[in-house]
Amino acid sequence: MTTGSSSLSALSLSYEGPAMSEHSMSVRELGPALVAMGELFDRANYLVNDDEATIDLKITATRPGSFEIELAVEMVRLATTMFSSQLITSALNLRQVVMASITWLKFLRGSHAMLADRSEQQVVEVMDSVDIRVGDMEFRSVASPETNRLALRTVAQLSRDRLIREHFRRVFEPLGQNGIGRVEIKENSNILESVEEDDLPSFDPILEEANIVDSTIPRQMLKVMNPYLGPGTGQWRLHDGDRTNRYDMMDPNFANDVRKGVIDFRSEDVLECQVRHIQWIDANGNIKTTREILRVLKHRPRENGGFQLRIPDV
Repeated sequence: MTTGSSSLSALSLSYEGPAMSEHSMSVRELGPALVAMGELFDRANYLVNDDEATIDLKITATRPGSFEIELAVEMVRLATTMFSSQLITSALNLRQVVMASITWLKFLRGSHAMLADRSEQQVVEVMDSVDIRVGDMEFRSVASPETNRLALRTVAQLSRDRLIREHFRRVFEPLGQNGIGRVEIKENSNILESVEEDDLPSFDPILEEANIVDSTIPRQMLKVMNPYLGPGTGQWRLHDGDRTNRYDMMDPNFANDVRKGVIDFRSEDVLECQVRHIQWIDANGNIKTTREILRVLKHRPRENGGFQLRIPDV
């Protein structure tokens, strides 16, 4: 697979309120919110593009005013062929469906029966009727009704995803703390979306997840088949002795040590991990499962073999 084209989209994250009069913010509040923002775009990109593209969120500058962080979303296409989804082919488009997902979840205002009880097609029809837009997406100049509905289906997909809503919640968590009353996501001076404290329930778990089965395995051995070596954490493909599954790597210290080459890491190494399994039944009666590596407890290098993984420059 060869590296293809890349695209860039700028935005800023602005925290507003009396506490921002001195243009400062506690790292205890800002750090988790910025990590969540990066994980939000990682997850959105994975849901719509799988492994066909990588995404990176970078801080580009800060400036006085309300506490505002300028960010850049960069997408790199990894395949020479078109994505299976022919919609999300640029960072701008991905950014816009993420913004539209905020708009849609705010419209529901925490009453998520729409997502839990209706099919995706029914959800799209309601979005059409209430004019939930996807902003100035690049495709709109040549958009057909079918393309617009594809965009709305993508928004519905993101809105249903548990991790997407968790990441949103963490980005907006500083609301109501220390005088922060509003978060704005902007492009230059144009507000793309804004969230206030009253909007926080919009990102809570939906009804179908009320009976979620959440279990933690204190220690499990997993063989690495395909690690994620890009920015942030990301998803790893790991083998549990029976089958290979995707795991969300939630241990940033381990992920950073691997990416920076602190750990001498080879293919088919074994990790001893604290693992979280989450299962629920979706609106179509399907059992859904996500797997998370909460912490890597021990790294067991493969003996007598395995090729050295290429660690990106940092």
